[in-house]
Amino acid sequence: MIYQTIKDIAKKQGLPIRQLEHDLGFANGTINKWDKASTLSIPKIKAVATKLGIDPYTLLLVGLDLDSVELKNER
Repeated sequence: MIYQTIKDIAKKQGLPIRQLEHDLGFANGTINKWDKASTLSIPKIKAVATKLGIDPYTLLLVGLDLDSVELKNER
């Protein structure tokens, strides 16, 4: 769920997940594993949100309508 949200937002910005993980110093596949994790790292969630230019709470929403997301760099 969170992986798909991140993937969709990153895709909208032309940023592959693998590149996002690399840019943030995460191991390959880290973000994909978050869907199966029982806990999430708040600092990592914040880092992803900052990189994508969105509020961290956006990443926790399921069924997000991406057309309603305003990216910071689009203001």
